[in-house]
Amino acid sequence: MHQVQAAAAKSASGPGASSLFGNFSTASIVIGIIAGLFGSAYVLYGKRQGNFSMLFTGMALWVVPFFITSTLWLILACGALVATPFVVSGYF
Repeated sequence: MHQVQAAAAKSASGPGASSLFGNFSTASIVIGIIAGLFGSAYVLYGKRQGNFSMLFTGMALWVVPFFITSTLWLILACGALVATPFVVSGYF
């Protein structure tokens, strides 16, 4: 009986075990939530003002955190997306 429980515990925590959050760390989940909040604000502002760069950047901020699991790369990508509408409006 003890061997069966040990085998079940070992298989549940092995490298092939699935987690509720997949490969995402707690930090990347929190950053994804913050990016989603910025994305929501950008989408609302872009929709009301007719500003398509804000609208599409907001949508990108909703989607990007699902594909990047590394915390550093997620911070860099979301930071670049947050700055994109301001940089684009400065040049065009």
